[in-house]
Amino acid sequence: MIGLIVARSKNNVIGKGGEIPWRIKGEQKQFKELTTGNVVVMGRRSYEEIGHPLPNRETIVVSRTKQFEGQGVRTAGSVREAIELAHGKDVFIAGGCGLYREVIPFVDVMYITEVDLVIEDGDVFFPEFNEEDFEKTIGETLGDEIRYTRTEYLRKKQAFSDSSGCAVKVALCEDNEWLLSEDAFAIYSQCMYHATYEDYTTQMNVLLADPSVKVFVCESQGTKTGMMVLDYADEIVEIVGIAVSGDTRRKGIGRKMIRSVMETENLQSIKAQTDEDSIGFYRKCGFSEEKTVIEYPDGAAVRYNCILKTGRL
Repeated sequence: MIGLIVARSKNNVIGKGGEIPWRIKGEQKQFKELTTGNVVVMGRRSYEEIGHPLPNRETIVVSRTKQFEGQGVRTAGSVREAIELAHGKDVFIAGGCGLYREVIPFVDVMYITEVDLVIEDGDVFFPEFNEEDFEKTIGETLGDEIRYTRTEYLRKKQAFSDSSGCAVKVALCEDNEWLLSEDAFAIYSQCMYHATYEDYTTQMNVLLADPSVKVFVCESQGTKTGMMVLDYADEIVEIVGIAVSGDTRRKGIGRKMIRSVMETENLQSIKAQTDEDSIGFYRKCGFSEEKTVIEYPDGAAVRYNCILKTGRL
C-alpha cells in the first residue's frame, strides 16, 4: 500500500518559511499511528527540517544531491526507487510538495487533515488533484482553539476502455468449457506462439486441475479479447501467461489487465518469467527485471525474472 499524509489549511497551504504554519496539540497523532512500523518517504528539505530519523519506522529520503545513511534512515534517488527499497511494506509519503505531486497519480490512499485556518503568505501548497478519482470519507473533527478534520481519500477501482471507447471488464473465468475451446486458444496462442490446439488443451487441463491457479478473462461488448493465467502458489503471485487478441495487442490492453487484476485481487506485487521475445511488454508495463543466462548443451538461453509493485503501475 502506498499512502500519502498531509495537513493543509483552508487555502491549501502546507508550509510557510520552511515550517508548518501551525502547532496544534494532538494533530500529528494520526501520523504516528499510521506510520509506526512502516516506511516513511520524504524529500531532502522535509527531512532536514526534522533533522533526524523518525523512531520505530524506516525513513527513506529522496535526494539526488545528498546521502543520508544511518540507523533507520537511507537515501533513494527517486520516489520509485524508495518504493522498491520498502520491499513490500506499507509506504507513506510525507512531503514535500514535489513528492506529493509525483505520487498523487498512483497513490492508493491520501490521509488529509483539513485545518480550519487561512494562512496568509504561505509559500508551499498541496498540489491540486481530481477528487473524482477517489472515494472521500470525512472523519472526526478535533481541536480546541484551532479545529481540524480528518479526511481519507481512497482511490476508486479504475475501469478502462478499449480503443473504441467501449468499457472493458476483467473478471475471474469459471467457464472451463470456454477455456478449452478454440476461441480461447485463438487468444492464448498469442503467448504460446507455435503451439497447436492440442498443446493448448493439454496445458490448460493441467492448469485448471491446479487449485493455486486462476484464469482471468478480458471482455468488451460481450466478446472475450484477453486472458491472463496467475499462479498463487508462492508468496508473490506469478503470471503464467498473458495474451490479448491480435487487433487489441497494440492498445495497451495487456497492461490494463494487469492493473485491473492487481486492484481487484489486492495484490501489492506480481511477478513473471519471460524471454527476449516478451521482455519488451513487461518493460512497458513497468516491471523491474533481473537477467539470467542459462547454459544448455545446445546453447545458452536468456531469461528475465520480472516483478511489478503497485507503485509502478
